[in-house]
Amino acid sequence: LACLKNGVTFEDKQKQIFSESWDHSLKTTKQLIERVKKLPPHDTQKTLSLNETRNIILALSKPMAETLKVIDGNKKKVKSVQNDIDCIAGDISELGNSLKFKGFEIELKHLEHPMTVCAHNDCKRFVQVGKTKVTNTVYDVVCHEPCSIRG
Repeated sequence: LACLKNGVTFEDKQKQIFSESWDHSLKTTKQLIERVKKLPPHDTQKTLSLNETRNIILALSKPMAETLKVIDGNKKKVKSVQNDIDCIAGDISELGNSLKFKGFEIELKHLEHPMTVCAHNDCKRFVQVGKTKVTNTVYDVVCHEPCSIRG
């Protein structure tokens, strides 16, 4: 149509070729539409399942990364203990003794002046001391230093 409006003319042979091409395109398009009409409808539930699976995989990426960090840290700790094992030239009992927690020893410190500490549960902690693991209270928060409270 654009060619006709612009004064372009075609020979009859060319027009015949264009017409045959148009008829072939029309026939092919009709065949395509008939084939599509015969296809079963797509199960949209499968598409939804794929989207849910994709979302689950994306949501798991952060926990997986954190898990890998923990695994890597554990590997480093295992290597460290393995190095400790390799460094001990003595017998197995020496190795066992070196791996056991020996506890903390109480160190007494005499103060030049009295001080008051907070005994609230948020301000103190309990630690096991010595080889017998006796529980000792540690008061971390000092309320008055030096203290002038009597009684």
